[in-house]
Amino acid sequence: MWGWLTHPYRLNAWIGQCKGQPQAGAVRILAAGIPGAEWEHVAVLGCDPPHRFLAEVSGHGHFRHIELRLSYASPYTTVTFRLRVSPYLDESEVGVWAEYMLDRLVASHGKHPMPVWEDYQRVLLPYYRHLLTQPPISVPATAG
Repeated sequence: MWGWLTHPYRLNAWIGQCKGQPQAGAVRILAAGIPGAEWEHVAVLGCDPPHRFLAEVSGHGHFRHIELRLSYASPYTTVTFRLRVSPYLDESEVGVWAEYMLDRLVASHGKHPMPVWEDYQRVLLPYYRHLLTQPPISVPATAG
């Protein structure tokens, strides 16, 4: 699984076009399947092969910090995905983007048809917008 997250020829299969030198810590990506997508810069902030990858994706006045952690229990790999975004991004659109890209990774790895961006926008955008209108969950304090 590590190769699907770090090697340019495998990244091209699910993320889209990648240019640059990952070994130097900087590449540019153009997300596949998303109409109107523009090139973004990726700065590698941390890399601990084959367990952890941390990067900042930026462009157009915003950023996303993406952390991927991999744990292995043969024959399975668990990928934990963490995302922190700039305050200028629509959180509901970020949720749709994250699900879409992760599903592209799964489809590419399993040699399945790629998901369709418009389907994700149509179904998931209203869902995420609804989630963001809900009041925060209160957890009662426990006596200690």
